[in-house]
Order: sequence, then C-alpha cells, then structure tokens
Amino acid sequence: MKPICTLVMLASDGGYRLLSSTALESGLTEVETRLADDFPDVAVSFDDRPGRGETRPGGAHHGYDARATAQEKARHRMAHHIMAALQQTWDKGGYDRFILSAPDKMLAVLRHDMPAALAPHQLADMDKDLVKIPIHDLPSHFSDLVRV
Repeated sequence: MKPICTLVMLASDGGYRLLSSTALESGLTEVETRLADDFPDVAVSFDDRPGRGETRPGGAHHGYDARATAQEKARHRMAHHIMAALQQTWDKGGYDRFILSAPDKMLAVLRHDMPAALAPHQLADMDKDLVKIPIHDLPSHFSDLVRV
C-alpha cells in the first residue's frame, strides 16, 4: 500500500514554513521556510493606520485609502507568495493532500487566494499561528487530523 504524503503549510504575516509528512514516518520534515523580509514587496517596517491630513474648514483634504492598511496590503502580497510556494511544491508531485494553518486574518486571505486546482486536495485548515512552534512539538497540533 502506498503511503499517504501530506504537505503542511504553516503561515502568518511574518512568513511561512512548508513541511511534509508520510504516514509511515513519524514526525514532520522541513521542506521550505521563508520570512516576509525575504520578499521585498511584502516587508512592511511599520504598523500604522492610514493617515488623514486636513487644513482649515473648507481647505484641502489629504487622505489615504481607509479600506486597506499597509499591513493588510502586505498580508495579501504575502498570501500570494505562500500560495505560489504551496502550488510549486504540489506540482513537483508525490503529495496526496495538504493542511493549512494560519492566524484568522491570514487564513481568510489564503482561502480566498487558493488556486482552484489545489482546493480539492485540502484535508483541513486550522486557525492557529504555528510558524514559530519547534518542529518536534508540531505533530500534537495535527493529531486529530492525521497521524504525522
């Protein structure tokens, strides 16, 4: 019987870790790790709300798009890189399913940006930020989903 190979994508605004697990192995193996700082279009060195400048009543108004902060824009760009990495690794072959784990805001963006070809292979997604968890502590987080 062929072992079931699972990709595990741990993502956050600050980066991602891509891991793999084979049902016959114990634990997870690191495939790729990247930080947001590795992508020049993502790195945001501030966490500020959009500003608004105003002069006397009736004067000129200078504002920024209040619908998206710099952090939200960076999150969307990071999600694009995350999905590209997942798709690229998936396309190499050898995987049967994948799990996605990210904090709620990033998870929502990743769900929205997921390529249609990947969606049927998703086993589960989790609203957890596991990027900084040591690799030997990760299997317990997925014990309800799959034996890793």
